[in-house]
Amino acid sequence: MSLDIEIDVHRIAEVLLADGWHIVASSSFNFTPYKYFEQHGRTPHPVLEGGRYPGESISSTAATWTETDGARVFCPFTSILAVKYRWSATVGPEK
Repeated sequence: MSLDIEIDVHRIAEVLLADGWHIVASSSFNFTPYKYFEQHGRTPHPVLEGGRYPGESISSTAATWTETDGARVFCPFTSILAVKYRWSATVGPEK
């Protein structure tokens, strides 16, 4: 028997990283490919793309969200230990 757990990213309220729980503001959680770059004048130059050096074939995905204080968080999705949904005591999980 296979059990799939479907997680609606728009309902994630908190994310657990190694340093503790992070509150996700207003359905801002998402996944995206990522790259680090250095700005040289008006042109960005990649330093790492998806956690790899340019030209290497291994890529990665980042999780990203805005916290309630307005800070943006970006991390490899493999850094996520757990997530929590928003919950209402009267009607169950928010939709």
